[in-house]
Amino acid sequence: CSAFNAAQPLLSIVQQHFDSLAIEMPHWEHQLLQCMILTSAKPTNIASYASKGLHQFDQVQDFLQNIKLMRTFVQSGGPRNGNYPRALEIYHEILSSSKDTKRFMASNEVFNRLATAVALEHAEPIMIFDTNIVIDPVERYLHYESAYLNGELDPLFPTLSTWELRMVVNNDASDEEIEWCRKMLRNYRPDHVLSPNYQWRYCMIVKSDVRYKKPEWEEGVPRTYKQMISGGGMCGPRAWFGRMACKSFGIPTWGVRQPGHAAMSHWMPSNQWVICLGGPNWTKSFWDGTNGVHFDWESRARSSMYYKYVGWLKCIACISGEDNLKSQLPRYLKRNIRKNLWNELALLQMRDIVHVLEDDST
Repeated sequence: CSAFNAAQPLLSIVQQHFDSLAIEMPHWEHQLLQCMILTSAKPTNIASYASKGLHQFDQVQDFLQNIKLMRTFVQSGGPRNGNYPRALEIYHEILSSSKDTKRFMASNEVFNRLATAVALEHAEPIMIFDTNIVIDPVERYLHYESAYLNGELDPLFPTLSTWELRMVVNNDASDEEIEWCRKMLRNYRPDHVLSPNYQWRYCMIVKSDVRYKKPEWEEGVPRTYKQMISGGGMCGPRAWFGRMACKSFGIPTWGVRQPGHAAMSHWMPSNQWVICLGGPNWTKSFWDGTNGVHFDWESRARSSMYYKYVGWLKCIACISGEDNLKSQLPRYLKRNIRKNLWNELALLQMRDIVHVLEDDST
């Protein structure tokens, strides 16, 4: 709290500077995004991809001149591990996957967000659960495109942002198991699919049908989600199945670890996320290097028009060579703030936005 109060004057100065840049230098954001992307991806990697052929060269050139697409990539979290060349490649593979895809993307923005989410999230290979089989990004896009067009996904799926959709398409179940999950719930437990209680819609299958016990896996074959229905499991497998069930219906999930426990969280229509199968405490939750409180701030702050300031601060942090905060680690509380000044300011900016949103709702 003291750090937040102390940072307020500096945040105000930074915001005023950003606003004045927008007036005095109309192209400053374009240049900032280009610099951030080249820094994150490394110029040699971008050049290596562009040198593969005229097609790839045109993709890179068009991308670096397209401020809207660059902004979407960066503001949605960027490709995994900064792999912009692979994200670009996937994005264009999806665009050329069928004539229908181009037509759908032109007529409904959700398909463009979906394609971008797949490109960013699958820029680094994602393996099918308990196997070394890489999920095909184009097939993953086509799976969710088809499911949406057939009315198989949650009615609020088309309202999701690119950032939120990333936490749908990173489902590590195979496309066949995702389809099986939707059919199984609709036929066997339609009450979970139609439940008015959004917190437990879809993932209630864990409480009703994934027994809490030592898991029983089939011998000699990879573990699968289907086996969890018959074989049960403790907190880990139950959290896995709950995440998979929500993602299969197009609801984003963020994995949650708590001391000695595995749980899950998922998106809610209120734009706030909720923890299931664990304690409702973001302070004691973490996942993938991020503290639960910080994830909660980010998920809420992204709904604000002022989140652009967070994105710009993160761009400067990247260009300055700052490390990710890794806020789940114990040493985070004893960190040297000066080493990651811009990332710290981005974090405090998110908190400031959340406070404003809370004040506006009261």
